[in-house]
Amino acid sequence: MDLVALCTLMGLSITAFIVPLLWFRALDNRRASQILAVFVLVVGVSLLQTLLLHSGLTLRHPWVSGLGQFFYFALGPLLYCYTKTLADRTFGLTPREAWHFLPVVISLLVYLPVYLQSSEIKRHAVELYFALEGVGGVPQLVALPLSTKIYIAQFVALMLHLATYSVLTLRQLEKHRTRIELVFSNLERINLSWMRWLTWLVLAVSVMSLLYILIRLSFLSPVPPDLRVVPVLIMVVLVYYAGWMGIRQPQIYGTELESGDPSDEEVAAPDKYHSTGLSAADAMEHWHRVQQFVEKEQPYLRSGLIIKQLADELSMSTAHLSQVINSYAQVTFFDYINRQRIEYSQQQLADPEAGKRKVLDIALSSGFSSQSAFYAQFKKHTGCTPSQYRNRLNAPL
Repeated sequence: MDLVALCTLMGLSITAFIVPLLWFRALDNRRASQILAVFVLVVGVSLLQTLLLHSGLTLRHPWVSGLGQFFYFALGPLLYCYTKTLADRTFGLTPREAWHFLPVVISLLVYLPVYLQSSEIKRHAVELYFALEGVGGVPQLVALPLSTKIYIAQFVALMLHLATYSVLTLRQLEKHRTRIELVFSNLERINLSWMRWLTWLVLAVSVMSLLYILIRLSFLSPVPPDLRVVPVLIMVVLVYYAGWMGIRQPQIYGTELESGDPSDEEVAAPDKYHSTGLSAADAMEHWHRVQQFVEKEQPYLRSGLIIKQLADELSMSTAHLSQVINSYAQVTFFDYINRQRIEYSQQQLADPEAGKRKVLDIALSSGFSSQSAFYAQFKKHTGCTPSQYRNRLNAPL
């Protein structure tokens, strides 16, 4: 058993542990967790096929060759649907969404004749997989067996398919970021930043795989066997990272926000509010009320503040509140509240009596949920860290 087989065993062990945890997760976003569980399971199927190849079982039992090959075309749609389910409460895997998984069926139909071929042909395909040399260009590619040509074509199609869905997922994540900035004042653990890293990883893997197959088809130069462990290690990291972060992911939208969620029009163009019915005079009056309330009551000091809570305290609709903040402050609700928090924290840092207070204490008392979020917003609004700001104030003239 080689190094690749040992790494796949580790990945399969992690998969066997994570999939049940995700599937039976008893939380409000259970549907999303189950989609992620299937995603991790499909990656596990790929690891299993790699284990069969590198342990020699595929050569001894050729009938296992290619089992589950068509499932890989579900990876992209599952990644996209998981993100969509978390970010959009109204989204569901209805029959209307079934077209996302049509490539799975097409792949099955294309690969079925290959699977039904004789054991000798399958063994030959495995030997070609382990060959160190590349194909060496178009003439040699034409001479390859039909089963190998189909496998190569499906592999290229799979990588292009995965790259396309990665881009769609990144666009969905950007839309989600815009949406939550209209609703929440703290975005930690709900901004799906880990999903961005995961999606970029999937996109990078698909691009690197395309480059690898292109190099192998174009040249006769040797392919180091040790390179085969790299994609396996990446898949193991992907399984662990996706599973662990998915387990920790809280629900993003609660039922109490039913009337507070922004519309799709607001998300697409948050600076345009054609349907609120708010006149310019009323908008100005609302803005004065907002400023007076924020200055007097300091609602931004509550770390869990959402736009619906502030709108209810002002006896104002969330749409109107979002409109006046965007129109007069020229920022989203998230940026407006955090700007107030930063101004408050600057006062705390400048207070000589608070000079011995820890930065974390000031961050929490200013309405931030963590020190990392405080540092990020402070640097964004002031151009320096809280410690640098305090040092400048204390520096001798």
